[in-house]
Amino acid sequence: MIGFKDLKSVIVRNSRTTDDKNKSSDINAKFNFVINVDRLEKALNSKSDLHVVAFGKNIISRVPDISELQLISEYVHKKEEINTIFDGKTQIATFMFYCDMNGQLHIGQKDKEYTAKEISDLVNTDNPDKEISMILAENYPMYRTMVVRRFDNRKDKFVYSIYFRSSYSMITYINSLKEEGKFNSSEDNNEIEETPAENE
Repeated sequence: MIGFKDLKSVIVRNSRTTDDKNKSSDINAKFNFVINVDRLEKALNSKSDLHVVAFGKNIISRVPDISELQLISEYVHKKEEINTIFDGKTQIATFMFYCDMNGQLHIGQKDKEYTAKEISDLVNTDNPDKEISMILAENYPMYRTMVVRRFDNRKDKFVYSIYFRSSYSMITYINSLKEEGKFNSSEDNNEIEETPAENE
């Protein structure tokens, strides 16, 4: 299982600003970002047993609406961070990861088990497979993820803050890995600076 610090780095490296081609003079356009699901899935395949659940081929950022306060307050507790998220410029994106526990969990029958690629194609589409999505939510360890991209005036650059919420089965799984010494969740904070790889 990949640790949070490494997982955050993978997410940031696979985030792209949406105005790269337009080179807009509007500073607000520079806050937008998109994550291609297939690209993120491919980056994860070599490092972990996590897979993306986004219900679409692209995870597209947005300026959060105040109606999302309950959702956001489940991830963020500091007043300053909440105020920043609702400043009208900061962008967020939400999606999930499921964990196949190093291949221990399977969907389908022995004669027809779905591959991770097939599952991704079934749930990461405009018309996701409801049955497969429900199986993942009910039986697999899951992370709910919120990515925040904002401009840090002190550093004069964009930074990402990435937050995770774990399902009960994920907490149980992580605790078992910690007992075996196979999971390290230590990190300094949620903030990750934008890297040059973002604009490849």
